[in-house]
Amino acid sequence: MTKYDGTSTTNDSKPFNTFRKSRIKRTTDAGKVATILKCNTVDIKVAEIFALAQPDAIWLCMEHGSLDYNQAENQSNAAKIYDVDSLLRVNRGSYSNYH
Repeated sequence: MTKYDGTSTTNDSKPFNTFRKSRIKRTTDAGKVATILKCNTVDIKVAEIFALAQPDAIWLCMEHGSLDYNQAENQSNAAKIYDVDSLLRVNRGSYSNYH
């Protein structure tokens, strides 16, 4: 494939719209046990510190704390910077209430 500046790309390059493979999936595919840290706070900085510890994922919990969707999104993005997955447990109730 030729880029706009006339240079060619290699077959190893990925398009910008490809998703990264889950870190949990990569770990389990390698035959290892995935490590997940539970982040029971609303502070984004704490989630980033958890991600710096390089677990396979951080667990975000809205059911047993005061975490809201905005904070959960920011914590998830902080984890993603360090290639760490995030799992979100939503409030107890009907899952059809979430849009």
